[in-house]
Amino acid sequence: MRNSNIFRLVALLCVSIMLTSGTASVWAAPQAPQPPGQTNKELKTVAIAGRVYDYDKDTPIHNVKVRIVNVQNGVPREEETDKDGCYKFKDVDNGTYTLSVYYKGNDQAMAKKVLGEFLLPNKITVVRSPEKDILIKTCVSLAEKNTLLLLEDCDLCSKVPAWIWVIPAGVVAGGTIGRGNEEETSPSRP
Repeated sequence: MRNSNIFRLVALLCVSIMLTSGTASVWAAPQAPQPPGQTNKELKTVAIAGRVYDYDKDTPIHNVKVRIVNVQNGVPREEETDKDGCYKFKDVDNGTYTLSVYYKGNDQAMAKKVLGEFLLPNKITVVRSPEKDILIKTCVSLAEKNTLLLLEDCDLCSKVPAWIWVIPAGVVAGGTIGRGNEEETSPSRP
């Protein structure tokens, strides 16, 4: 019992000496280093979105895979284009990415259009900041020798959730059904 009290006293003395000399931070858990220029604010999201077009740069291509690969760590992400040729990668981390398009499916006409994997020669650099959400618009067209051509201007798809369309339609229908031309009055009004 006496030895444990002596041990506690020595431990308390050591801790108090370390605290006063500033060496207690050695015991603290190491913090992850912050990227240069980053504050303690939460970083906003970055999305990469666009459309994939045919060789004629006019017809969007649907059901093809769009792949982005982080050059630093090699981690890939894939999305499939919808019926309008649109794709979107949400919440993309900092880094440099390659972008490619390929098709693996049973549609023979599509397999003839998308022969192998088409790669965008330019790389996409993502830099997240605490300022604002960023949308990187990357519309591409199939080009010769399995490369993608970056299009300067194209319509970006806006995917609106279905419930946004349903609610206004219900409100409009509810406002017109069962009402005549006369003014509606409340029971308390003469």
